[in-house]
Amino acid sequence: MIIYEVSCLVEASVERPFLTWLKEHAAKIVALEGFESASISLIKLDDRLDEFPDRTGFSVSYRLENQAALDHYLKEYAPALREDGLKRFGTQMTIYRRVLGGSLFEIKSPAD
Repeated sequence: MIIYEVSCLVEASVERPFLTWLKEHAAKIVALEGFESASISLIKLDDRLDEFPDRTGFSVSYRLENQAALDHYLKEYAPALREDGLKRFGTQMTIYRRVLGGSLFEIKSPAD
């Protein structure tokens, strides 16, 4: 399993339209072959928010079957989908991404 995280820092003036667009955007991506799910979260703590104190942060965590599915997405679909976001929100958003290779270990609370 691969986790592809996309973090978005957006100006307050576009927060609502951005979230509406982000839900639709994520749904289009999850419909692609190899994607399993996506989760959109509010970023409560992130060092980059210190650089942009006037912005709100959101993170999308996509779960994919494997690296090949991510590679295919990045080559065939990502450029056009990214361009759509830039056309709509331009400098009102800052995006950064990371890829995780899935869990190496799972450690549970002793209470569980």
